[in-house]
Formats: sequence, C-alpha cells, structure tokens
Amino acid sequence: MIINEILRILVIFIKSLPLLAYVSGDVTGDDIASHLKPSHGLEACVQHATQHYTMACQQCQLPVCDLCTGNPDHKGHVFSKLQDIFQEKMKQLHDKLLLGHTSKNEVLIKREKFESNLRDVQNRMISKCQHLHELIDQVLQKNTAELKEFKRKKMTKFRKT
Repeated sequence: MIINEILRILVIFIKSLPLLAYVSGDVTGDDIASHLKPSHGLEACVQHATQHYTMACQQCQLPVCDLCTGNPDHKGHVFSKLQDIFQEKMKQLHDKLLLGHTSKNEVLIKREKFESNLRDVQNRMISKCQHLHELIDQVLQKNTAELKEFKRKKMTKFRKT
C-alpha cells in the first residue's frame, strides 16, 4: 500500500528525480524544487501550449499555468505553487520512508528479543531436564540399592531354611 502511494507520488510530481540523493540527505526538497523549471520535466499546459504548469487549482485539483489562473472556470479559486506541493509531498514521502525504516528496525529488535527469550526458555528446559535426569538417577540408585539389600536378606533367609 505504501509502495503504491510512493510510486503514485513519484509519477505525478517527478519523473526523473534523483530520489535516492534526496532520501540519503545529499540534496533537500528545496534543492530539488529550485531546479524545477519547464526544461526539467514540467508538462506543457493543454490549453496554452507555450506555457507550463506552475500551479495547482485547489478546488479543481488540477495543474494550471499562469494564464489558466485568469480563466473564468477558476474564478475565485485558490492556487498553490507546484513547487510548494512538491516539497510537501516530498516531505510526506520522506516521513513515510523513515517510518518504514523505523518499523523495520522495531521488527528486527522484537525478533532479536524473541530469539533471545526463546534461547533462555530452551536453556531453562535443558537445565530442568538435566536436574530431572539427576533425580531419576538418584532414585534409580536408591531403589537398586534397596533391591539388592532386599535380595540379600531374602537369600540369607532362604539359606537358613
């Protein structure tokens, strides 16, 4: 689910963005946004072929160029710069990547703790088994000694008779 959302965000806002450089901290969202110019992958406006999308209409949820903002279809609408939207989406993406990384680390820590607890339980079981084995040996030795004593007494009694 997160991967699909990440891919969707990447396709919409960046087609050839060096995401790894951003995530690794080599560049910031500001660095990337400052390079967004018409020659850096911005799409040409469908209605005004000489213009590129630079904003998004909040009400229509569509990208618009500077000329589209004056269109009566967008009268009274609020516009946001694509760079600002891009920076916010990059921040959200970065936060999700960090969250995924944190979750992975938490899972690994829990796994290590589980394995450690499992080893402890196994060691306690082995220790208890060894103790029980010692007790069984003691009972066996005692019973064997008592049986020999019983046999000796009975044999002595039979000899007397």
